[in-house]
Amino acid sequence: MDLHNLLLSILNQPNAPTIRDPDEREFIHAALTTLVSIAPHSKELLVEMMVQLILCDEVFRKRVESLWQKMDLEDPHDYLGQELSSWDEWPQGMGSAKTQLRKQTTDWLNHWIAKYKIESKSSDCKPIEAVNYFCSEQHKKWLVANRPPVSVPLEKNTVLLLPDIRRSHAILRLGETNSMARTRPVEYITLPPISSRPLLSGFVPYMAFPLPKVNLCPFTSPEDPAKPDPSCRFLGAAPRYFFLEHSYADNYK
Repeated sequence: MDLHNLLLSILNQPNAPTIRDPDEREFIHAALTTLVSIAPHSKELLVEMMVQLILCDEVFRKRVESLWQKMDLEDPHDYLGQELSSWDEWPQGMGSAKTQLRKQTTDWLNHWIAKYKIESKSSDCKPIEAVNYFCSEQHKKWLVANRPPVSVPLEKNTVLLLPDIRRSHAILRLGETNSMARTRPVEYITLPPISSRPLLSGFVPYMAFPLPKVNLCPFTSPEDPAKPDPSCRFLGAAPRYFFLEHSYADNYK
């Protein structure tokens, strides 16, 4: 029997050493340290480390956790310790309880080894890699549970309502709110009296302005009576007109 199997058999014999005895406590720590140095990736050692971590007290737990680094455990958030602490409590120093606890730990480890093989698509893996995979999955769940709520983006709209500002409101365009269709009393305004009221007596209701003369038919007709045309003084005896259809405008280029 090699040293690896010998130490594991001593730690799991019917009268196995217990951490209650100071000498046996030191023997357990020395045996675990030796196993980590000669077979850090042993599955049986990993199960033993997990069992000792569950059964030991707080003082001895720190000494056991210091050995995890040599086994390439990647658990900065202590997810493995939280998982083991969530299991049922077991009486310390009882062989039957430790045997049952080793079986539960072995089943748990085999479960995560199978899941890691499916994830990595590999038939061969180290047991500590399955534990690291468990820790990474627990951290992913924590990130999802503690993810800050995502703010829903507002609908894009170029027409936005201005915030309520305590200032005078802008004057609206006439007809926009039918303001001209009704009269509003002027508030807080008093017009001064008109001192020159007698000057307004007899004011006409309307004013007449002369309109320019518009000739609707500038061309004379044979039926029109003969009237002297002032333009004849400048054009000769008869007025002259320009007709486009009678001209040769196409010959000028």
